[in-house]
Amino acid sequence: MTSKHVTAALTQVAIGLPIETNACSACGQPLREGTPVTVQLTRAESHLVWTIDTVRCRVCPRPSPTASSQLLAGTLCVSSHAHTQTHELCLRDCELITDQSCQTPHEPHRSSGPDDAEQGSNTGSSTSTRINHD
Repeated sequence: MTSKHVTAALTQVAIGLPIETNACSACGQPLREGTPVTVQLTRAESHLVWTIDTVRCRVCPRPSPTASSQLLAGTLCVSSHAHTQTHELCLRDCELITDQSCQTPHEPHRSSGPDDAEQGSNTGSSTSTRINHD
């Protein structure tokens, strides 16, 4: 079989990535469907797979990106798997965060609302990754 390469923006690749925690890594607040979050994704230089290292609610300070990581703003949703009858949190509505100086001010924790999607993120996405399909 030949290997096919697909190039896609990181924001597209991140949609549907499973979130393996149910609490903010900084403050411990519960993360639920609809919660706006900031995630830090890391990829080793020799790998094509991005992994989620940090998940924070939008009230907490953003993690500091490294040379091999990117920050995304997104919203959590629930993915249901009928064949195993399980559910897991995953990302949707991802946007690449490019401006580290634009930090979301601290405010009390609250339920997500229509204004949360705009907090502290940019819509531009110049980062892309390649996916191998064997």
